[in-house]
Order: sequence, then structure tokens, then C-alpha cells
Amino acid sequence: NELEGPIHPNLSECSQLSILSLSANKFSGSIPRDIGNLRALQQGYSTPVVHCDLKPSNVLLDDAMVAHLCDFGIAKLLYSGVSITITGTLSTLGYIAPEYGSEGWVSVRCDVYSYGIMLMEVFTRTKPNDIKFTGDLSLRRWVNDSVPNAIVQVIDSKLLSADERYHDEKLELLVSIMEIALQCSIDNPRDLSLRRWVNDSVPNAIVQVIDSKLLSADERYLDEKLECLVSIMEIALQCSTENPSERIIIMRSVVVELKKIMSQLLRYTPQEVGNF
Repeated sequence: NELEGPIHPNLSECSQLSILSLSANKFSGSIPRDIGNLRALQQGYSTPVVHCDLKPSNVLLDDAMVAHLCDFGIAKLLYSGVSITITGTLSTLGYIAPEYGSEGWVSVRCDVYSYGIMLMEVFTRTKPNDIKFTGDLSLRRWVNDSVPNAIVQVIDSKLLSADERYHDEKLELLVSIMEIALQCSIDNPRDLSLRRWVNDSVPNAIVQVIDSKLLSADERYLDEKLECLVSIMEIALQCSTENPSERIIIMRSVVVELKKIMSQLLRYTPQEVGNF
């Protein structure tokens, strides 16, 4: 029940189909708008949801041709205000964000990236894993090199003919759509890093990033130890701030603060600090 390629112009004959591929770009007017409403996942719940595998085969169309996401098998929940998490589960090549594929960093930006790739696929009728894309050439690079002056070379020829009415105006709209897709699929989100992950977790969600072997939920003086760990992470964040003028430059003060934290730990569990 999955259909690839052109769809019969009489949609009533397709009424029994429950799944339609985004490559059937006759529906490009509906699908990007509906799937683009990722706010339902990112902001519609107290805990944001990252789908992690946004791709055409995970898009379902109902009888009204409204798109719905399916298959949340590898989705991630971002608890307690954390904006980034780590996973060892990979999603589909071609649609996966670079930071997710190479480092396992997962954030709502990953879904935005995948959406940008799908948007390009809809309007170019070209999959990101097409055999033409080898070496440094990718779907995104191909589209990026064509915007704005050579957009007609990548846009699906069935979407626009050279002699149709309002050709130039429609072309401008297609350029705008591709520019949105390119913005969604930027390769290197500048603020997605280990530091950002830790920073977003301090102080309330520190347990989300700290090595699970350091603390257990039922151990003695848990809250006190957590406060010590928060203090250590705050020092690390001050040392690694991006603005050089804001970094701690006197390492002696860092050592003094760390010794204070160690003294606190010794008061709580003196026999365990060596292993802590």
C-alpha cells in the first residue's frame, strides 16, 4: 500500500490507499504545510518529542489528504528542560542530521533538518540517496548551488512549464521554498555541543547528563551530592565559555573551588569519595 512516483489525477481512485510517499509530489501543496507543523511535537507537550526518523515513508495521508507522522519507535523525549540528548540509535541515511549521525546528538533541530531534506525531495522529486549524489555532492548541496538563478535545473519539471502564466512569480515562490528548506537543513548548528548539553541541564536536570555510575537514586545524601556535581559543572561551564573575556583565567581559583567541593563530599560519604 505504498505508492511511489506519479499519482493518478483522479484522486477518488486512490481512496483506498492509506500511505502515499512524499515522492508523489502532486501533493506537495498539502504535505509540507501539515508536516511542517512540528510545533505539536516540540511545543505541544510539557515534554518535547523528537521523532528522530522524519522521512517520506513515515508520513501518512488521511482521506482529507492531511499528513500525519507515524513510527515513533526511536523517538526521544527531552525531559526537564533538556534541549539535547545522546543516543546510539541511528535513523535513515539521507535524512539524518549530521550531528545526529556522527556524534549521536539529538535535539529538535534534528527533525527540522529532516524536514528540510523532505521539502527538497518534494519539489525536486529527487531522493537524498539518489545515485547522482556521490562524494561531496548531496541533495542539499545540489539545491544550494542552484538557488536562486538556476532553480529551474533542480525543480521537478512537472511543477512548472516555461510557457505557463505567472511563470516568473511562481519561480520566485519556489526559490523561497527552497531557501526555507536550506535554512532548515544547515549542516552545523553552531550551538549544538557538549557544553550546550551540560549548560541546558544545570542545575535542575543535572542527573540527565552526569555519568549514571556516579550516583544512584536511593543512595544516602543524594541531594547534597547532586549540589556538589552542579557546582563542578558550573565551574566547567565558566572555564569553557565561548567568550574569552568571560572565562576563568586564574586556575588557582578553580583549584580552590574544587577543593571546597571535595571537602563537602568528604563530609557526606568519606569512605566512598575515592571511588566518586
